Amino acid sequence: LEPILGVLLSTSQSFTSLAALTDFYVPDASCWIGDYPYLDRNEVEKLLTEDDDLWDTLEAQRKTMKSREEDSNFVKNRQYFQEVDDDERRREDSDADINDNETDSYSKVTVRRERRR
Repeated sequence: LEPILGVLLSTSQSFTSLAALTDFYVPDASCWIGDYPYLDRNEVEKLLTEDDDLWDTLEAQRKTMKSREEDSNFVKNRQYFQEVDDDERRREDSDADINDNETDSYSKVTVRRERRR
């Protein structure tokens, strides 16, 4: 996941709903996405190279996104290993039940044999 720069248009100041999305720029790929250029793309690229605050904001966003991705992967891995542990416990419980049943069966057979003698 990489941060991008884009134009979001909304009818509300809080951007609770979007009216349009346009002119997306992916700095890492030096790639523009959009049907019609509403922005002067050369000026935006120049702004990115000259405006340290804007560039720092994009870099901070990149770090946040990377951290979230790592956290998400950690959670997924933890859930996976929890499921594996749960499966192993179920198998162990099942094996224990089988062993208990085998022990019970063995005891019953032993008692029956002793009665026949």
